[in-house]
Amino acid sequence: MLNNHTMINTSHGIVDIFWTDEEIIMTWRDNDKDIPVEMELPSRKIRAERVRRVLGDYRFNPYDRNPTDAEIDSLEADGITRESFDE
Repeated sequence: MLNNHTMINTSHGIVDIFWTDEEIIMTWRDNDKDIPVEMELPSRKIRAERVRRVLGDYRFNPYDRNPTDAEIDSLEADGITRESFDE
């Protein structure tokens, strides 16, 4: 699971944002007080359905562009194999 982080400085305080495949955790720092804000991302299935709804029948073949090993792992986790595009 990837763990990413970014920090944004604003004139009103600092926002720390950590995210993984499943969740986003934000912390707002204002006057040395940490205010956590948590939210969950939609499941992979829901995100995949949203993409299919937008793209319709179009089938993009991600293997045409030489994906990295990490991208291949992610594709295969979603059931998208190289062989599925050979049909």
